Amino acid sequence: MSPFIDRTALLDCLEQARQRATDQQRPVLACFSCRWPACDGLRAFAAAWGFTQAVLWQFAESGPAMVGVGRALELGLQQDQSLVELQQAWQRWMAEAVIVGPQRPRLFGGRTFDRENPCSEQWRAFTEAAFVLPRLSRQGEHLLLASQIDEQTDCQALCQELLDDLYYWWETEQGRPVTTLQPGRNPRVRESLPAEEWKARVKRALADIESRQLHKVVLAREVRIQADTPFSLPRILQALAQGNPGAYLFAFRRGDSCFLGATPERLVLQQAGQLRTTALAGSIPRGTCAQSDRANHDRLLASAKDRHEHALVVETLRSDLRRFTAELQVPEVPVVHRLKHIQHLMTPIHGRLLPEVPLLAVVEALHPTPAVGGLDRQAAIRWIRRHESLHRGWYAAPVGWLDSEGDGEFAVALRSALVRGEQAWAFAGCGLVAGSEPELEYRETCVKLRTMLDALAPGLSENLVEASRLQA
Repeated sequence: MSPFIDRTALLDCLEQARQRATDQQRPVLACFSCRWPACDGLRAFAAAWGFTQAVLWQFAESGPAMVGVGRALELGLQQDQSLVELQQAWQRWMAEAVIVGPQRPRLFGGRTFDRENPCSEQWRAFTEAAFVLPRLSRQGEHLLLASQIDEQTDCQALCQELLDDLYYWWETEQGRPVTTLQPGRNPRVRESLPAEEWKARVKRALADIESRQLHKVVLAREVRIQADTPFSLPRILQALAQGNPGAYLFAFRRGDSCFLGATPERLVLQQAGQLRTTALAGSIPRGTCAQSDRANHDRLLASAKDRHEHALVVETLRSDLRRFTAELQVPEVPVVHRLKHIQHLMTPIHGRLLPEVPLLAVVEALHPTPAVGGLDRQAAIRWIRRHESLHRGWYAAPVGWLDSEGDGEFAVALRSALVRGEQAWAFAGCGLVAGSEPELEYRETCVKLRTMLDALAPGLSENLVEASRLQA
């Protein structure tokens, strides 16, 4: 038996919005929220295949998973627009919206890593920036339905359409579980750029660092995966969730393309005037046993090269955040953040925001952090454009959400892949500073790629990692 929704209350919300649209002579949003059976994020996302767009956002510290389908509103960027202007447009929509119920409407999305780097064919579904208010969204035991309405809207018909979409989604979710979905068959992985050529670019970067053209640059690489049958997005997400329980699990599906991942790096959380961010830089693999794992932990903390790389990120974040905060707490010594395949130096940063600071102003100021771009920031981005020879798209860029009150959370889209049918592209990068060694940096990217490759197909990363050892 399907759960009940108050049709009369929903219809009243829609009719209020139509009256407001008539009075103002422009479309407005109607947002109606109510109680609904608890949402299993992975199952709900798996059931969204009948919708052209779907989003999943899950982070244990932030509460239950958020899942949305369809599109009530989409905001993007014109050529010279900033993210702050995009947030202002969102605030105008929210100021005029009819909002009924306890849930705040949320806008989910992200932007490209480098707006000046032309988009490649593989990223065709992902524009320079795309932020979407889903038509239907769920979190925990709450449901929100949203739609644009103008003076011509047939509210009775729209009410029925929303309910039809909702019950279709719900009934699909009650069907087969994620575990019955088949993964892509016979996946093969190959490097987009041969290892020796990539290492030669590392050497070029180190020469430019030595000549003081820049202090640090992050060089990324891409591997392509081809299967005989389409990859199962829910199976990939299930594997990522099980293998990376402390990470941000995200998925943005647009048509037949999906950008997804399990990133360890928070860019910024803004909530009730408080700000949190994380410096994450300096890495070493996990050990093969408890003793070697501890030895690697201690080696990372003692590494002058890694501590220097980490300090560059911390000091840049401190400097960038100073103009937005009334106070800022930055620990003097980093801790080691352990993940499944790798461990990082991490410094959690807390602050109290000045009044009226837009979240997307902070996002725009922090991106790209030195952990994904480099220092000097502009010199590093120019170097990446000239030498990296791949289009990062949304990889290593900000992804997240923003609510109707201006609160929200963004992460840096690491440990991620773009999936389209039988094809996938996985990405990883490493920070290069004085003292970096090309072979070790290449191996570090192989370790980072394991997160996505093992989620695409168990054991898929072994060929890549073994190849990196053979070249040692």
